[in-house]
Amino acid sequence: MRIHDPTHLYAGDITPRVEKAAIVISALSYPPFLSTVMFILLSLTADTVSMAAISIAITVSTSLVIPVTAIMYYSRKFGNGDGDIAKREDRVRPFLVGISSYFLGVALLFLVGAPWICTVMMLSYATSTVIVMLISTKWKISVHATGLMGPIVLMAMVYDPIYALLSLSIIPVAWSRYVRKKHTPLQLIAGALFGTIYTVTFLTLFL
Repeated sequence: MRIHDPTHLYAGDITPRVEKAAIVISALSYPPFLSTVMFILLSLTADTVSMAAISIAITVSTSLVIPVTAIMYYSRKFGNGDGDIAKREDRVRPFLVGISSYFLGVALLFLVGAPWICTVMMLSYATSTVIVMLISTKWKISVHATGLMGPIVLMAMVYDPIYALLSLSIIPVAWSRYVRKKHTPLQLIAGALFGTIYTVTFLTLFL
């Protein structure tokens, strides 16, 4: 049984200029790219340059290269030319590849002694993606919204609360996903809330 959603996809029309702006915003907020930037910054906290380099190599491979390759492959396989996977039922296989890649990252980061925060966040991505995948079998929760709020919460909790102001960026990101008819308002709100609450909980437990 699908989860009932009282909200609906955007039913209006947009100009080519507005559509282009929405596409750019969606691309800039692409979850694997945001997570990679976060992991690189976290890797730079390593005690040595060599460990930072190893940590970056692992995190880039397991949080970006492998998941994005899977997304692009399945996007084309399921007839989506824009890199998105429109149907919720088509998201399971790329999710499984991403989850496997994240858990591989956790194991490798732990084995090499990478900064603990890198291992914790990789584990957070692995476990949260499992939950998002399960939700997606019933309802298309927004991965963009979830993937945006996770790194912002991390920066606010670990570095400086001022970074919480970056959460305002959810407004243009949600707008871009809505006008492109990728998600309903409730799917976007749920994604943002899940990314926030889950990351706060996970960091509180493991840091």
